[in-house]
Amino acid sequence: MKRLLMAAALCSTAFAMTAQANDAEYPIFNIEDACGWDELTAGNQTESDFITCVEEQRKAGSRVFNIWNDYPEDKRRECFHEANRGPSGGDYGVDGSYVAAEACLERG
Repeated sequence: MKRLLMAAALCSTAFAMTAQANDAEYPIFNIEDACGWDELTAGNQTESDFITCVEEQRKAGSRVFNIWNDYPEDKRRECFHEANRGPSGGDYGVDGSYVAAEACLERG
């Protein structure tokens, strides 16, 4: 019974977090992939470059989370799409960049 209650509590917490993120339209990005996890595991990127990128993305993600709702919906939508563009103008998908989102928001 204890396990069932713990599982239910975890599920409801996860659902609440998901609902909150969806309501706020805060972007959820896979920063490990955005920072080149595939390149790292293939030996095409150094571990220190990967770790530096992940740390920068996490810090930017925290800052973006704190200011996201301070901006109008159209600006948030613009910055979400900008943060999802790859270096060549392609689409990152879930591998977007919090650093790019933050830069977009700061430009106003």
